[in-house]
Amino acid sequence: MPAAARFMWRNLINEISSVAMTATSSPVPVANIAHHALGKAWRTGGITSESVTINLGTTTEAVKSVIVAGHNLTTKGTVEVLHSTDNVAFTSLGVRTASWATTGGNVKIVSFFFASLSKQYWRIVLKDSTNPDNFIKVGRIFVGDYFEPAAQIMRNWSVEVVSDTEIEKSIGGQKWRNVRDCFARISFRLPHLSKSQAIEDFFNFARRIGSKDSIFVSLFPQGSDSLRGFTDFYGKFIAAPGISSPAISVYDTNEITFEAD
Repeated sequence: MPAAARFMWRNLINEISSVAMTATSSPVPVANIAHHALGKAWRTGGITSESVTINLGTTTEAVKSVIVAGHNLTTKGTVEVLHSTDNVAFTSLGVRTASWATTGGNVKIVSFFFASLSKQYWRIVLKDSTNPDNFIKVGRIFVGDYFEPAAQIMRNWSVEVVSDTEIEKSIGGQKWRNVRDCFARISFRLPHLSKSQAIEDFFNFARRIGSKDSIFVSLFPQGSDSLRGFTDFYGKFIAAPGISSPAISVYDTNEITFEAD
């Protein structure tokens, strides 16, 4: 069965107080990958093979996704995710190239989804030997589980590009522009949720994050790269979502509007 939309909202890097992070090099602090603002990024001192090792301090937390966002990798750059129980022997979950990375509005995203694992150590290795910047930058890394509803989003979902650029025309005919970056806005509904998924899962996390925290959303996690370029996002809900009950023991969300950072 195709995967439904996935919401990556509980980042263990932020949630667990005992988390420790070490990097092969970090002229700009590696701790910045835990910051919600992508502009506050980690920057490496090299480009050949740079890595960050994340010690969650526990083996009781399930991890099903690792996401690297806001990076400057070129199309020849790669991202590898590994895990370990002892910080010595690591097992790889695969390598993805940055050409696979989606743009997600204005943010480059490389995402890994896999069967649930409870490992203490996670390592992300980045390689980009021809990067013209001579450093690798990463805005945020997500390590954690995700919420996935039983049913896929309703068919009337939409994506639009929003521009807040201001244009004014003087009496003499000259135009003045206050140019601003475009961003993506996406709207959708989640149908036919069970009571536990609607209230204990979806409504609980939606109420917790509201519209103040940025999260990752992948509407079609098994879709093609070109599709995911428009439907993988990092951003905020415009307003905290709600739910309704059109039938006994069946719940739908109201229209959810999400803006990419």
